[in-house]
Amino acid sequence: MSKTVSRKTGAGRWRQTALGVLGVAALTGMICAGSAPASAQGINTPSQAQMWDIIQKQQRQIKQLQKGSSGDDAAGNGGGADGYDDDYGHAGAGWWTRTSIGGYGELHWNNGHKDEVDFHRFVLFINHDFNDWIHFFSELELEHALAGEGKSGEVELEQAWIRFDIGEDKFGSLSQFVNYVDVGVMIVPVGIINELHEPTTFFGVERNDVEKNIIPTTWWEAGARVGTDSIGETGLGWDLMAHSGLAVPTTGGSAYKVRSGRKKVSNAPAEDWAYTARVKYRPTFIPGWEVAGSYQYQEDITNRDGHVSGPDQSATLLTAHIDGKQNITDSVGFRFRALYAMWDIDAAAAEAIGRDKQEGWYVEPGLVYDTQMWAGKFGVFYRYEMFDNEAGTGDGVNSEISRQSYGLNWWPTDNVVLKAEYRDDDHYNSAKNDDRWDFGVGYQF
Repeated sequence: MSKTVSRKTGAGRWRQTALGVLGVAALTGMICAGSAPASAQGINTPSQAQMWDIIQKQQRQIKQLQKGSSGDDAAGNGGGADGYDDDYGHAGAGWWTRTSIGGYGELHWNNGHKDEVDFHRFVLFINHDFNDWIHFFSELELEHALAGEGKSGEVELEQAWIRFDIGEDKFGSLSQFVNYVDVGVMIVPVGIINELHEPTTFFGVERNDVEKNIIPTTWWEAGARVGTDSIGETGLGWDLMAHSGLAVPTTGGSAYKVRSGRKKVSNAPAEDWAYTARVKYRPTFIPGWEVAGSYQYQEDITNRDGHVSGPDQSATLLTAHIDGKQNITDSVGFRFRALYAMWDIDAAAAEAIGRDKQEGWYVEPGLVYDTQMWAGKFGVFYRYEMFDNEAGTGDGVNSEISRQSYGLNWWPTDNVVLKAEYRDDDHYNSAKNDDRWDFGVGYQF
């Protein structure tokens, strides 16, 4: 989601047409307005899909202005059968002029119970613009550098989906309430890092364990989504997604642990589906802040074949978060994240081992200093997190895991980051405490 996409996030290498350059220039001017940097001003990092939408809107506006000055109309240069104007790439230009490439990656060096170095993720985005309202987004990921039989890595198709823009020019007043319809393999709209997980967008070397083990990030499914980034100028947005669900094991050490239920759309069982709704609010009077909550219902979290007898084991997930950036001075910006997530699993077998309830939360304040010179930006942060995959026991003595993290990020340029982090564990089993230093380098483009 990264990021997230993220999102996903991270602009691709946008096509080198005159309109593309003008669109990016207009967008860059809009983002860079004002003397303070983006990190200090508190601007939300847009997702990959949001960035693409903004650029498309800029391009359409530029084309309309060009037509007005040249006298073109629908009977002239505005008439590509695929929805593109001739001057946008319909006549003579190849498909590659409407395709963008991007990606991200991160290398980690962990110094704890095990000292090891790992190229954790290498990711490529390939996006394509079929016409002015139908777009394709994808993300292909290699984890742990090497995949194959007996190897620790995996090659994963994390995203591959089609977006249909619901624009006013085609759908009229409906576009005030619905901006898009998406179909394919997508990130589930829950939490912060699930969608926005590029290494340059968060503090710390490793992703926090609350979103990793409770949500569980990164989590993608196949399905359809409808929603809007903002209803008019209210700052209030929503998503509704129907999708394939988890299939948690019911026996063994991973029984009913939600992270073990991700099937990643690989011959995944689809006996029972899941439904996720999210509401988010970005107040216009405090730019850079987002408050959001999501609710998910899964008919049967075990996703058993229909021939297996027994009652459905339904589950619900609730999440809520705050994600904010605010300028303090022209050079110093304040960042803050807080998140809570909770599963409620209706299954006697899960209740017997305390995994009918699973929850976690964290708070993360930070400061970013922009040198406004070649050295770029520096950030410091503190995070306290706690999660419990057996919260149903009620005592926490034999199930809670908490951690305090302190760290430094250095962005020599906005899309490259170097990180250092110290983790202080408080595991319910003290023998598993892994107090350690982590170091990392990440990028996105």
